Amino acid sequence: MERLLREYYRYIIVGLFITALDFSMLTFQVEFLNVYYLFAAGISFSIAAIVQYYLSANWIFIQSIAPKNLRSFLIFFTISVVGLIFLECLMFFFVDILEIYYLTAKVFATGLIFSFNFLAKRFLLFK
Repeated sequence: MERLLREYYRYIIVGLFITALDFSMLTFQVEFLNVYYLFAAGISFSIAAIVQYYLSANWIFIQSIAPKNLRSFLIFFTISVVGLIFLECLMFFFVDILEIYYLTAKVFATGLIFSFNFLAKRFLLFK
């Protein structure tokens, strides 16, 4: 249980960094490059997922038995894609249906998928 809590705390720290990276890339693309918010959300989320994999494998889940290879990266990225699908659906719902500002919607969506991502990555990959 102690290991799980330590990993979760580290996941929170990395999550805050990844969230800042994701939000800044999203904002830059939408505000300065005029990229459609759903497309920009997908790009920023994907880049953040790659950085998160590296940090997960080398700092969060360091006692994991999961190999650090292409296969484990693909599993990690697949889990992230499921999170991305949730994110895109939530973003569309919040922005286009409820008419919430896209960055506020991103906060809500990120909060909803945060624990899903941790649990899926922890128990499906970094056992």
